[in-house]
Amino acid sequence: MVLAWFHWWWDATLGLPRAQVVLGAVSALLTLGLGGIAWWLAKRQVEIAKRQMDMQQEQHNFFVSELAKKTDLRIIVPGVGLQFGSHMEETTTIRFNAHNGGDKSADGFYWEILVPEIIAHLMKFVDEDGNELESQISHMSETEHYQKRHDHYTHKLFPRSGLEVARLQITGQASQLQDFVIKWRIRGEDGMIPPEGLAFINFTRLPDHSYAWSRWQAGQKEDDIQGFQQA
Repeated sequence: MVLAWFHWWWDATLGLPRAQVVLGAVSALLTLGLGGIAWWLAKRQVEIAKRQMDMQQEQHNFFVSELAKKTDLRIIVPGVGLQFGSHMEETTTIRFNAHNGGDKSADGFYWEILVPEIIAHLMKFVDEDGNELESQISHMSETEHYQKRHDHYTHKLFPRSGLEVARLQITGQASQLQDFVIKWRIRGEDGMIPPEGLAFINFTRLPDHSYAWSRWQAGQKEDDIQGFQQA
């Protein structure tokens, strides 16, 4: 039977046309298959190219977003503590925090807290245990003299976070401290705050011997204070 089939296939008259038909069909199938593969590859390339473009756009948007982020460093007062000693002598402790209100981490910064010379003898910088800390004299101009404490914080300060940097302690009720101002400035990677001069926190003694204090805003001057935060 195999010989008969082979004889039929290689028939002298029809064998060649049959072979041509079969080869043509095989060629058509191969062409169709290769065309399908080429179409699939082209489709994949388009998908890959689109994915790469989407990734590039996402990276671009990310970089633009990161570049738009900024720190917002400032010194704030989180609270004022009042204590009475054995002879009813009152001691007021003012805590100062460095606070980052921006949407970018601050990669370290320099801070300064300055007490005007005229009231510097009525208060002192202390540690958490109330021990006095060393401070330095700062001459900002011929008429502006301060007692200051400063330091360089070398770690990250994350957005919407803060840390205590200093404490001032006041003993008694000196009349000169009914209203007084403490000044500050910070220098970080986004520049000096404030860009010129010094920022300030204004304190006012209340009838219960606690203090109210202001919160400095960019561009604000001491005469602009409208209200105080209850201590």
